[in-house]
Order: sequence, then C-alpha cells, then structure tokens
Amino acid sequence: MSTLRNMVAALGMLAATAVSAAAAPLLAAGSTLGWSGAYQAQDSGGTGVLLGAATQIDFAPAGGGSGSVLVTVATLDLAPLFGNTGTIQDFSFSPFAPVAAFLSVPTVAPTFTLDLDSLAISTQNNSGIVLEGTATMNYAGFDATPGTYSLSFQTAGDPNVVSQYNFTFSANAAAIPEPGTLALLGAGLLGLGLARARRKAA
Repeated sequence: MSTLRNMVAALGMLAATAVSAAAAPLLAAGSTLGWSGAYQAQDSGGTGVLLGAATQIDFAPAGGGSGSVLVTVATLDLAPLFGNTGTIQDFSFSPFAPVAAFLSVPTVAPTFTLDLDSLAISTQNNSGIVLEGTATMNYAGFDATPGTYSLSFQTAGDPNVVSQYNFTFSANAAAIPEPGTLALLGAGLLGLGLARARRKAA
C-alpha cells in the first residue's frame, strides 16, 4: 500500500512539474537584448569623473536615480521589445550590490524587467569600461530566466556633463532545461522508483 501511495505521489509531482513548465516556459536560450543611451561617469560622491576613476554611473537624464534607454536589439522571445524605450537605474559598480529592476520596458505589454545579480569589472580605463556578470530576466508569461550580460561604456568626454556618447548593453538567456527535458527527467526518476518497488516486492 505504501508503494502504491509513493507511486501516486511521484506521478502527482511529475504532473505538477510538467504543468508548471508549460504554463510559464523559460525564455529560449539565446534570447538577446541590447540597449543604448547616455550617461555620466561619477565617483562615490556623485562628481563627474573620467571613466578610469569612476565607481558609479548616472544615466541621462542626470539625477533622479534613473535614466532612459532605447531597445536596439531584441531576438527570439524578446523580439516584441525592439524599438521601445525603457528605464535604467543609476548604480554603483565599485562596490556592487545586486540591483532589482535595473532595466525595465513598461511601454509594451507584458512589462519586461531585468535584475543584475552579479558583476565583475572586465576592463576599466579612461577610454572605456566593460562590466560583465549574471542577470535574471522577468517577462510576463515566462518563468524568471537566468542570463549573462556585458555592459560597455565608451569614453565619457567631458566628465562634468552627461555624456552624449552611448553605452551599450547586451544580455542573453542562459542555456537551461526545456520543459520536455524536465518531464523526461521526472519520468526517469519515476521509473527508478518503480524498479526499486518491484525489487522489494520480489
């Protein structure tokens, strides 16, 4: 009887996993997003500095904690975001703390947001900064999807004004198990459970 109960529980878990995955699939691996906009490089006190001395970024328009961006690249599941404007949060990259809704595009339905989870400075000098790390994409109709990103800032020119040079941003959905893969894994685990139950019964 306990074996039957365990089998029913296992089937229930498998069904729940399959339904959940089907109801909110993960963004397709390789779904890519690119943004552009203007910014000012700043030190920790909020003073405009050259990129080599910067520890934080203030996106245009200056002040207020956020700026505006234009979606210049959007592929696969993110294609509907192309050409739309969004907001981006001013942030410190040295030191760095995770940023919820770092990027968002509220001008289309469903709203897209992206959280910065980790960050490493790949390059920093007066000519440019390249930041890389991991992020989580949140898009209605999909499960929260992990991804990688690269955030690049070109020369800031005059450090006392918001730069008219663009920064570029790109994010890619990570390679993750598809719902079918999850279902196969569940079926395999169920099969192992049944084989063990038969062995015990014998």
